[in-house]
Amino acid sequence: MGPPNVGMQEVFDVLPLYGELQPGESHQVIFTFFGHANIIARCMALCHVEGGPTYKVELSGQASRPSYHLDVEEIDWGLQVFNKVLKAKITLRNTGVMNFNYVVRDSSTGTAAKPLPGVPVVVPERGSIAAGKKQVLTVYYLPGEQGVFRRTFRIQVAFLEPAEIVLKGTGTFPRLTKNRPRMGEGEHYLSSPRKIPGFSPYHCTSGSSHPSPQVWKLQGCQSNTLASLLAS
Repeated sequence: MGPPNVGMQEVFDVLPLYGELQPGESHQVIFTFFGHANIIARCMALCHVEGGPTYKVELSGQASRPSYHLDVEEIDWGLQVFNKVLKAKITLRNTGVMNFNYVVRDSSTGTAAKPLPGVPVVVPERGSIAAGKKQVLTVYYLPGEQGVFRRTFRIQVAFLEPAEIVLKGTGTFPRLTKNRPRMGEGEHYLSSPRKIPGFSPYHCTSGSSHPSPQVWKLQGCQSNTLASLLAS
């Protein structure tokens, strides 16, 4: 957007425009600058003293609409343990020529160490960013329950419309799954080694030179030895 087409009288104002001073008297003159979006203005004000010199006062001013950039507008944590505090970072950059203030709306009463379940905590919650500078915001979130979650919070820069940040993921509970081998017909498996007199814990058939170190398979053993093993 280019600079607005406005007259100088709409940018600068001087009050009073004229007056009369008695000997030794003084009076304050007020110069006012009216900012318009994306404008840079300069002019010279002339103060003429009747019967005396003309004084020059240089006036200048610049105004710009705040502008910014967020590197993240959606945070997807994926599958996470429901009682674990999640953490992410967002960078807010001032891309304009003027300083601006920001504030996080919908802020939580919790803390970074102990956020309330389902309510994000953003640190720092508010602040000021100089032109061309940036601020890193840290988001803390505790799902607090199992299942899919989707939460939002807003960041407002100056008087602009707030920007919405989306947080999403799935809270889960820790689980352990164990698969055990299935026994075939006529085969028996042991989960731990056992010493039996006169019995090798490995494959019982003669000529086997490569016993398995993890699962022992019993085949062709004498019935009395096998019965003793199963009974123990």
